[in-house]
Amino acid sequence: MPNSMILHERMIDDRQVPITGKLVRGGAVVDLTGKTVLFHMVKKDGTVIVNEQSATVVSASGGTVKYNPAAGDVDEDGEFYGWFITVDGSSLRDTFPHDGHKFLIRINPRPS
Repeated sequence: MPNSMILHERMIDDRQVPITGKLVRGGAVVDLTGKTVLFHMVKKDGTVIVNEQSATVVSASGGTVKYNPAAGDVDEDGEFYGWFITVDGSSLRDTFPHDGHKFLIRINPRPS
């Protein structure tokens, strides 16, 4: 895992706090004007939990996005990988983080 691994940590069933990101390429913020953004999340073994669901562009010029987890997205504890996908008007796709490493989402069990 690279040093820049982004960690999102939450409790099981916590859907009030969105999963957020700032999309950057080569040190520059990605302009999201006119782009659709999707979110994808998998278990460490590759099992798909969230299959390219719609994410929200918070600031197109600022490159910021968020995904609000749905029921079932965060109902299991463990470690997961997530990433955002942009799609432009020509259906060209780009993945963030783009270096092949995905960010880590840790879902903790609720204390007894």
